[in-house]
Amino acid sequence: NVQRLPFKSKINRTTIPPGEWVPKWRHERGYVLKYSKSSTPSSTCILFAHGGGFTKDQPRSPSYDSFGYILAYHTGYDTYIPDYTLAPDKQYPSQNHELLDIARRLSKNYRRVIIGGDSAGGTMAIQMCLMEPKLFYSAFVVSAWIDLECNGPSYYSRAWNEKVKAGDPVFKDPPKKEIKDSREEALVYLGKKSLFKDPIANPIHATQDMLQRLPPFLFLIGDSEIIRDGTLELAARAQEVNPNIFAFMYEGMWHDWVLYSQKSSGEHGDHG
Repeated sequence: NVQRLPFKSKINRTTIPPGEWVPKWRHERGYVLKYSKSSTPSSTCILFAHGGGFTKDQPRSPSYDSFGYILAYHTGYDTYIPDYTLAPDKQYPSQNHELLDIARRLSKNYRRVIIGGDSAGGTMAIQMCLMEPKLFYSAFVVSAWIDLECNGPSYYSRAWNEKVKAGDPVFKDPPKKEIKDSREEALVYLGKKSLFKDPIANPIHATQDMLQRLPPFLFLIGDSEIIRDGTLELAARAQEVNPNIFAFMYEGMWHDWVLYSQKSSGEHGDHG
């Protein structure tokens, strides 16, 4: 809850209105939230892409608004969370281009631009680093949806088990249904099935040359996540060719636990 943050008064939140940095795509949509700890701009900023399965959520939702305050307060860096155009209003790679345009704008005012994202926003953060790796000083992702075709064994090994209360409580349907629904969700964003095999659109297929060029990168993933194996596979391949790739897996943690811990009790979710 944003109101309960003890340091809320120490952070200044401002709104860049729709149409200035992001094209206005619906009524009052296309804004950017900026969080600053000081009136003096920092030399480093964070650009954070929110999740929501590419089709939902926005920076003003309680989870992301709180996270903006938290990032700005604990890092001291100006933090920007854009309300990029959701699918199906636009499809890949439009969202990436909107965010890359913002990153280029920020790079004129900051020495270092850090890109971050969670879940589907993490997908876009990786995609942007594969597109323009030199634009970013570093990157971090939480529960990134790395394999949009959902082929990892963790869809089965981490499936929710109601009897023993184990697995990923955010996704409670049987594995085959979760895989089918998730692929359909990804296709709304991608637009074409052929992009499931594209090394940028679907980061699990990124080549070693692409991974070698990534900026310093931090992957955070929960051991109980059904999408766990995508992170483990990509991070492992990246570490073979890039010494600045770091991955941390958290025991017992479910999808996007950093932002959505309230879901542990369990309504069915999507790739937040």
